[in-house]
Amino acid sequence: MKRLVVCCDGTWGSESNPTVSNVVKIAESVRSSAVTDAGDHVGQRVFYVDGPGSHGYLADKLLGGAFGLGLDANLSTMYWQLALNWEPGDEIYVFGFSRGAYTARSLVGMINRLGLLTADAMVERAYPEALKIYRQRKVDPDGPDRPEWIEFRERNCIYPVPITFLGVFDTVGALGVPLLTSWRYRFHDVRLSRNVRYARQALAIDERRRMYAPCLWEITDDPEGGPSGADRVQQVWFEGVHTDIGGGYADSRLSDITLRWMVEQARTAGLSFDDERIEQLLNRPAPAVSAAAPEPAVAVPDSPPRAHDSLTVFYRVLNRVGWALHPRNPRFYADSWRRLFAPGDRRVYLADCAAPCATYRPPNVVRWAEELAGPLPTLPVGASDDSIDDHPAGEPVAGGQHQAGSGSVADTAA
Repeated sequence: MKRLVVCCDGTWGSESNPTVSNVVKIAESVRSSAVTDAGDHVGQRVFYVDGPGSHGYLADKLLGGAFGLGLDANLSTMYWQLALNWEPGDEIYVFGFSRGAYTARSLVGMINRLGLLTADAMVERAYPEALKIYRQRKVDPDGPDRPEWIEFRERNCIYPVPITFLGVFDTVGALGVPLLTSWRYRFHDVRLSRNVRYARQALAIDERRRMYAPCLWEITDDPEGGPSGADRVQQVWFEGVHTDIGGGYADSRLSDITLRWMVEQARTAGLSFDDERIEQLLNRPAPAVSAAAPEPAVAVPDSPPRAHDSLTVFYRVLNRVGWALHPRNPRFYADSWRRLFAPGDRRVYLADCAAPCATYRPPNVVRWAEELAGPLPTLPVGASDDSIDDHPAGEPVAGGQHQAGSGSVADTAA
């Protein structure tokens, strides 16, 4: 048995960047081997893929950033890696940020529908047909698979293939330019696949760019025989904008909080990390000043971390266009603050370190409490999942919020 770890970076994300995402940090901190509780040695192999638009030349940056080109290539790369390396009994862990989170979720969805192609099927070039099948929608999402899907699966695939852990940072729905290229990615499924044992998503409270609409999981009933409720799925809102959650700013204190949380969640699911390496990656110093770039390095201030301002003039203009085209977008208020809870949302929580206080009071959190007559249930980040009150429909718990435990990130990250 071995553990296969897939890491999909976000737009323009690369391990060679001066400041890197949490996906890179996870890839760098996974141990190459681990010892199980039974004393067995288990190999852990990491497969990392750069995000769209990360190859350095201008055309790639524009096409990857604006149009989402590269998503299909990244999906096929990771699927091939798993198909060639997975064996029955192996465990699969998948991580992603931003559009890389969509790649991660699409990979898991494709495996849920078809399993993994056999080596012979890969040699016989069955992957294009597999991708074509995955792009097809069911008439009834809860209905049986089509006969042709079943026939293809039986002839070419190993099925079913479970996913031990799926962890994503702020999945966004804008995979291409709205009304121009988004049609290419309609096959991406927002439902959480039933082959996933544990699923975690960190979400950005303070992101206001409408092109970065958050994409929460639609959750059906939990599979029988596995974890359920908040033990299986957690979608947690943290303080910060998109990159504060997934990482990439020089001041990484907010993204360090989500990194710690995701690492602990994956560790609970069985993945082994190098703690010393994780500590080295937290609050990584800014790059050294070079002669070609004499500007001073970004210093990490002593004041508490606060969300960056991602709503530039360019995105304010795009927001107005987006509001004119889609005035009833369920994920945003009229002033472009993200709506933290929408009809159909389940297993949604607020990180205790992001709870409103005297110096941090995001209006969308306040509005949510006013609209539904109760606060968003608070998750003690870093504490035991036993302290979560699970509520089947994801509605707030009557009576108030949970208190942070002594081991929470809120106590240790500042």
